[in-house]
Amino acid sequence: MLADLLRDLAISFLIQLLGYILTGARCELLVSPAGPSLVNALAGENVTLAVSFSGAPDPVVSWFKGVLNIATWTINSSADPPVAATFSSVIRIDKQSANLTFFNVPLNYTSDYTIEMVKSGMSKASTTFTLKIFGEWAYLAGRRAVVDGLDKMLNITL
Repeated sequence: MLADLLRDLAISFLIQLLGYILTGARCELLVSPAGPSLVNALAGENVTLAVSFSGAPDPVVSWFKGVLNIATWTINSSADPPVAATFSSVIRIDKQSANLTFFNVPLNYTSDYTIEMVKSGMSKASTTFTLKIFGEWAYLAGRRAVVDGLDKMLNITL
């Protein structure tokens, strides 16, 4: 009786093991914002679009401004991420975290920025940020302020 039970358990275990071997482990590459996906900033500020990813070691990463590729590289590669020449004076990419940082960001960098990650044998993962850059007056328009000790709405015409 005990021998039959052990034999049945062994057969069940071997069938499950064979199923895992034939189908492989189910892994999914995930990437998501590590902060807000809508980012507002003043022109001239430093801004970071931070991401979190999991599911695969050392994926291939690409950042896009709209449809324009800014950089493509592999996480943890020895080389720094090659940023397109037109962006290299403003943008830096952390080669381990894949965060995209803008230094002294100009007004014309307002756009959608998408990060895509791929790993062989896995589905592509992506997430999109919206970065809105404002001049000082546009950023202040519609905000409340204390003027002469009174709470007032700022009415600024641009």
